[in-house]
Amino acid sequence: MPVGTLPGGDALRRRTHQVTANAAGVRDYYPGDGFNRIHWPSTARKNRLLVKEFELDPMSDVWVFLDMAAGVHFGERHLDPAAIAEQAGGRRPVEYTLPPSTEEYCVSIAASIAQYLLRIDQAVGLVACGQRWETVQADRGERQVLKILETLAVLRAEGDIPLHEILYRETTGLPRGSTIIIVTPSVSSRWARTARHLASSGLRVVAVLIDAHSFGGDPGAVEVAAELSVAGIMPITVRREASWVDLFDRARPGSAHWSV
Repeated sequence: MPVGTLPGGDALRRRTHQVTANAAGVRDYYPGDGFNRIHWPSTARKNRLLVKEFELDPMSDVWVFLDMAAGVHFGERHLDPAAIAEQAGGRRPVEYTLPPSTEEYCVSIAASIAQYLLRIDQAVGLVACGQRWETVQADRGERQVLKILETLAVLRAEGDIPLHEILYRETTGLPRGSTIIIVTPSVSSRWARTARHLASSGLRVVAVLIDAHSFGGDPGAVEVAAELSVAGIMPITVRREASWVDLFDRARPGSAHWSV
């Protein structure tokens, strides 16, 4: 998918079988429709059963931006992110130790967050540029879990587009109130400034910052975190061999880590 074509505005017109706060109109009743969806005033006027149609709210969509630029990662990746997939019923996998690789940590964290948010019925999309450009449009459900995991399984940190450029181009079409989660080991101040701009323009921003220095890489995570905090973005910093048991709750909409 070409850079800069993320259709944030189109999400305003996505119909859904779920009951949401966004009523889109009415249609004829079909067997299986819940009676709580029946629009009684229209039913009385038309003398036939009519039910309300709903749209997904794009402001509830969460977009995970995964930094796969070649120059910011350290260590060697060799784990399939499907290995961290939750099992049926929301059970988490057994404890294991990730290899000392920022790429491994980034991919695994992106997979964990996406799956967690999908399990609590958030619509989640993914943007990354590794060997090629990857965009998984925001959606809900088990099929979306599989789409994201399959995409992450083949991604490698071979991208040549810096994170700040991806953020700048791919958030242009997102409506105010949309949320983005940035997962990166980059200590570049350029993406931090872009994230600050996005937060000030009405997007909700969460930053998961992998401390590359703890993997033998570049220092500077503290400085990046400080720059983000100026805009009210409280980054979640993950270091080598650190547990991220609370990462899910901290990345959950409504937590203190979501900018306002």
